[in-house]
Amino acid sequence: MDDLSTPRPPISVAVLEYGSEQMKHSLFFMAVLFCNLAIAATENINWYIENDIYTTTTCETGGDILLPPPPTKYGYTFIGWSGDFTPVEYIESTGTQYIDTEWHLTDTQLDFEIDLTFAKAADLQDNYAVIAGVNLGASGEKQYYLLQYYATSTNLVSVCNADRTNKINFSIDENAINSFNIKYSDSKTTVTYTNTGETQYAENTIHDRGDYNLYLFASNTLKGAQQFSKIKLYSYSIKVNGEFVRDFIPVIDKNNVPCLYDRIEGKLYYNAGKDLLIAGPIKQ
Repeated sequence: MDDLSTPRPPISVAVLEYGSEQMKHSLFFMAVLFCNLAIAATENINWYIENDIYTTTTCETGGDILLPPPPTKYGYTFIGWSGDFTPVEYIESTGTQYIDTEWHLTDTQLDFEIDLTFAKAADLQDNYAVIAGVNLGASGEKQYYLLQYYATSTNLVSVCNADRTNKINFSIDENAINSFNIKYSDSKTTVTYTNTGETQYAENTIHDRGDYNLYLFASNTLKGAQQFSKIKLYSYSIKVNGEFVRDFIPVIDKNNVPCLYDRIEGKLYYNAGKDLLIAGPIKQ
């Protein structure tokens, strides 16, 4: 029988990667869990950076471990805590999944920016397959699509308000990995298709706000998630007034469940729809 008073071995390691394909620098982070289950109802977790304690957190015995704020180091990109998750190239939706970002536009957010990278995974689910959006109430009320496939076309995407009276359309390479940058400032939307550098503008494209969260892979509606898309999502980030509020990367958790990890909150976001998302290959 194991001696439960003996400290457990390290439970988590994080890797930061930076550099070109020719050269990568890695910085390893380690969390070590010490506990005595015979006498303690809580456990202390030491999170190490290069052999020095970064911070200490606690959790109830047998409970969930909450991640500390992501560490930073100049010239490095924080990838995450392995053991809790493993980064993959993308996560793929099949037409029944969606993720609630737990973030929404408000009237006080006068300046925001979204970057996303995606590829078409299969035939579209319906006429307006939404990559990210909200569609609530009557036309023009709390409705916006921050990217969708338009009608039945697989090579036309648009940024628009939900009744499509004000939209920006782009012809894309449906077989490529596509990246878009969407900026909203001074009541004007600027959208750039990064693959080609094409930029378009519109006044008040995203003009209706509300307390309804933005969904990924579908649109948030009064009837629940609808207008599902079938895509491979490589990244999705949101800035408000120049500060990141979400910075999602695709991962699989310690149980191999595909999901998104937000590097800002240090939190995993799971599919809230049916079936399972599909994970791409492990990121090298």
